[in-house]
Amino acid sequence: MYKKILINLQDLEDARPAISKATALCKAEPAKAHIEVVRVVYESLADLKSKHIDESIELKKFVLEAEEPLLEDAVRQAGLSDYQIECMTAWHKPIWEGVIHTADADRPELILKPRTDDTTRVFPHPPEDWNLIRHSKVPILLTRNKAWPINPTILAAIDVFDDTHVELNRNVLIHADRLARALGGTLHVASVFPILGVWINEMAVIKDYERLHDEMAEESRGAINALCRELEIEDYGVHAKEGVADVAIEQLVKSTKACVLVMGTKARVGLSGYLIGNTAEKILSRVNTDVMTVPMNSASDK
Repeated sequence: MYKKILINLQDLEDARPAISKATALCKAEPAKAHIEVVRVVYESLADLKSKHIDESIELKKFVLEAEEPLLEDAVRQAGLSDYQIECMTAWHKPIWEGVIHTADADRPELILKPRTDDTTRVFPHPPEDWNLIRHSKVPILLTRNKAWPINPTILAAIDVFDDTHVELNRNVLIHADRLARALGGTLHVASVFPILGVWINEMAVIKDYERLHDEMAEESRGAINALCRELEIEDYGVHAKEGVADVAIEQLVKSTKACVLVMGTKARVGLSGYLIGNTAEKILSRVNTDVMTVPMNSASDK
């Protein structure tokens, strides 16, 4: 079970569904669970020149003190008094930096953040979310305002053909297995291999394609099973699918009826670290479900 969760709550209307999901992850021992709710606030008027420093400090204090009761009321109305829930407001201009600073100080096992429900946009995540995902040292659970079903399906997406993903695959499976056990759900593990048709000579007969496809699928399943055995993970489904990663994962989310997709993220440096376009971000833009992102350097219990 989870024992320490940090919720980033910017929209107070998200309090009940977000806290309900956080408590579901630590329902076995509510007395030992600690849930912290942080709301990052900022008022541009506080960025005054040095001669107005006293007024700036007072304004920040006023805004923070005014916001805290609103946050506490929203949490109280969620009606989950059996859990230890701490509320705090943090002053920071970029929301993601305020959340990261809070997480660095409090060391939660998981950051839970409600996702936007605006599915009309191509990328249904503001830059704040992308930066939070890239810089977090712990897994982030992006959630919709839709309750989890009983015995939910958890889908873990890994890349068994990239040698640089070995440790990341391991962390993704550990966290996906933990999530499935915490929710009493079923774990499915998937890996996508490239479309093979474009690499086969035009004169090749169809059976060569079928043979190569079957070999790649079998190799994928074998790698998944080997990794699960190493991590002592039991009772899971295996999926090896040919295709483009983001499209194939979207299809698997639908076919397995997964309510949470767990996938890894690799932080990028330099200019590329500010661009949207890697596989994880493409997947996030397509799936309409809860998503847990696991960073490369996330700590694990196994």
